[in-house]
Amino acid sequence: ARDRMIDVTTTWGTGGIHGSAMRLGAVLLHQRAVSTETLQEALREQKRTGLRLGEQLVKMSAIATHDVVRALAAQAGTGYLPEVDPAIVRTGPGGLSKDAVRALGVVPIDANTEARRLKVACAAPLPRLALAALRELTGWAVDAFVVSDETCKTLLEAYGTLPSENRVAVHRPRTVGEAATHIGRAVEAGRASRMQQ
Repeated sequence: ARDRMIDVTTTWGTGGIHGSAMRLGAVLLHQRAVSTETLQEALREQKRTGLRLGEQLVKMSAIATHDVVRALAAQAGTGYLPEVDPAIVRTGPGGLSKDAVRALGVVPIDANTEARRLKVACAAPLPRLALAALRELTGWAVDAFVVSDETCKTLLEAYGTLPSENRVAVHRPRTVGEAATHIGRAVEAGRASRMQQ
């Protein structure tokens, strides 16, 4: 039921759930991060500037970036990280290529190989299709955390910039011969590798 309630197609209105996710302004009001007057002023300015509401509020110095990130995470029904040290992604946790991470727009920040769980950082709105693709690609459970746009950009640039000893590559062989070749190469390289049938 929780997953259905936070589904991107769900909306909140005065009469209950019936449309798209609860609007950011309503979340910010509920969290008491802004006043009604400030929100109305930001909405007026937003029409003029074309900025997203969170950006407009930050530009007006009405709210801090981490308050916007917290509200966006609440809107998506997930956690958030006010700060992330880019050094933690330099070894490429999760073993994905830099290109795959950039294409998905989500950055693995922690990988628990025993539990087969990835923690990832991403900018809002929550990229549900990218998260589903990541689950399919790795076969692992994925826990998403919203970060600011700037933090996400920094993490994307830092991901995989240092070699990792325990990087796990995902390979999908099409034939038995291809699988045997891949296993042989992984053994020769002394690297961990995971294949999916």
